[in-house]
Amino acid sequence: MTHLDRLAEKSGQNLYEIKSVFPFDLFPDSIVVDINKVTITKRYLFSQMVFPILIKNINGARVFRSILFSTIRIEISGYETNPGAVKYLKNDEAIIMKNYILGLIAASREGIDLTRYNHNELKTKLLEVGETQVF
Repeated sequence: MTHLDRLAEKSGQNLYEIKSVFPFDLFPDSIVVDINKVTITKRYLFSQMVFPILIKNINGARVFRSILFSTIRIEISGYETNPGAVKYLKNDEAIIMKNYILGLIAASREGIDLTRYNHNELKTKLLEVGETQVF
């Protein structure tokens, strides 16, 4: 199996997905992360905006916590503007998402081939790495 085959196979596997909490967000937004990209989907009454961001273009992810909910903001390069913050996320889910993103950034900067790991092992390792990263 070639590297491209492994990459295509792994790209279809989501590592983690979170959604904003209804009814605080009437049209819940979502964030999905896989080994290549983070996809933010902002939903509106009759439309949605899908914003895919390659891991190599992400500079960092920040979580702002309150008593009930968190907001996650992803900082990117190579685009005119950063995607809008995703609000009304469950606190624990937002922290896990941030850790996955930071783990993927660190792996990308180190040139690690993530296609060689099985799905569960990859998730565990990325969370470990993401918890310790500060960008």
